[in-house]
Amino acid sequence: MDGIRIAFLAYTYSTNGKMLPAGKEWMVNPIDGELISRDIAAAKSSNADIVVVVYHFGQEYKRAPDDYQQHYARVAMENGADIILGSHPHVLQPAGRFVSGKSNVDTGFIAWSMGNFISNQQDEYTDEGIIYRLSIEKNLQSGSVRISDVGYLPTWVYKGKSEALRLHAVFPAADTLHYFLGQAAITDGEKALQHTTSLLSGINGTILE
Repeated sequence: MDGIRIAFLAYTYSTNGKMLPAGKEWMVNPIDGELISRDIAAAKSSNADIVVVVYHFGQEYKRAPDDYQQHYARVAMENGADIILGSHPHVLQPAGRFVSGKSNVDTGFIAWSMGNFISNQQDEYTDEGIIYRLSIEKNLQSGSVRISDVGYLPTWVYKGKSEALRLHAVFPAADTLHYFLGQAAITDGEKALQHTTSLLSGINGTILE
């Protein structure tokens, strides 16, 4: 991507009780420390500038990472992951920078859970998601790379309740006033924006519009 090689590695804590077909274990990667270590090493040996680890993990509806998430985040960091992106809890969790001597970047980035991008769930916090924009720069002379900026767009899922508007739509949480929504829905969108910006206040990121 524009002269930057990015490796994506994905792992899940579970397959919702469904067994993989015999001989097709390659279809899904379980969260396993030795596998993660081998995969990151292979990505680095293939000259990846950035290694992104995507985890499906964490307790549903919890707005903070649990011990399991923290353990496997450390596994990824200690083996050289540069970016870690989480999903599964159905609600947003914090995000931030980290420092690891094994990473290619001076400071990496972790998003513990990115919430629900689109979902039928409407309980508090479950209609909230996020889109991250990570700006990555590479010095073509030295080969060094860095995450120069973190931008994020808070999103909110509208679920129509009338016969005429029985739909699901994803809105930028800060931009609901420009559409066909009633006041109650606009208020929900404003709450989603406040929840997200408060949760992510520590990352010094750019809020996108």
